[in-house]
Amino acid sequence: MFRLALCSVLMAGPAWAGSFKLSGRTQARYTVQEAPGELSLPRVRLKLSGTNDYLKKASIQIDLGKGAVNLKDAYADLGIGALLVRVGQFKKPFTRQQLISSSRLALVDRAATDKAFKAGRDLGLMVHNGKKSKIEYALGVFNGHGDKGVFLPAKGKFSNLTGAARPVVVGRLGYNHGPADGYDEVDFKGGGLRLATAMSVQQYFTQSAAYEEERYLGVDVLAKIKGAAVLAEYFMGGATAGNSSAGLHVQAGYLIAKRYQPMVRYVQVDDSQAVTLGVSSFMKKHKLKTQLDVTQSLDRADDSLTMRAQVQFSF
Repeated sequence: MFRLALCSVLMAGPAWAGSFKLSGRTQARYTVQEAPGELSLPRVRLKLSGTNDYLKKASIQIDLGKGAVNLKDAYADLGIGALLVRVGQFKKPFTRQQLISSSRLALVDRAATDKAFKAGRDLGLMVHNGKKSKIEYALGVFNGHGDKGVFLPAKGKFSNLTGAARPVVVGRLGYNHGPADGYDEVDFKGGGLRLATAMSVQQYFTQSAAYEEERYLGVDVLAKIKGAAVLAEYFMGGATAGNSSAGLHVQAGYLIAKRYQPMVRYVQVDDSQAVTLGVSSFMKKHKLKTQLDVTQSLDRADDSLTMRAQVQFSF
């Protein structure tokens, strides 16, 4: 079905061919926690995106990694004056590292804070002004079940269409100083000091005893100068009627000869801590790169060591 739809799009004529682009990428990974380790394809993405005379932007993205087919994005931006109204399935405007494409990460994958504080995709509607203005803003309302949804015993399957939304309101306000390219963890451009910072909040509401109301707050800053890049994020939140969690991650790297970048990352979520050391080689920037990192848990009850090696290629 997808191949038929794709062929139809590509054969639709100049109106599509001149405005829409098909792209893709694959990440092949080798992970060792216990010998002999495991090979995987965590991400195999195909994306069709572009614009036309009535859409400021439209995007459909599927993932074929991990032995399954999943819809990641399916949204459109409609222009209403200076505002953009996005509708469909897309990333909630919460946490900078989540909003940074997984293709533009400086280490093999995101920090543990990403899942711990419920960043990710969902079905919803959002008003925003993009990512290129000096002042960024976004405010959206979402179903609250994410892109993978929940298990429905009556239907015997997972779905994000449960028949009962768990509304979540997500807001983000950011400031950019200089051309920081705040959604790329590597400073390929170099130059003087550039900053991108933001605050974000997400509030889950519920009318069902099966769910609790939850609130999460986040603050992030990405600084770049002459090939060096530092990203820091702090989070707190949880069930409004219970104990809240707190977490942070800080990472820093320096691009050498516009190709090699050593990295260090520290992550803490409540009492759990870990340190990651890594190095990347950018043959064609993010389009073709290899990455290697080693993560050491600092927990008293868990002193595990994880090594990951990954190659990414894109078209």
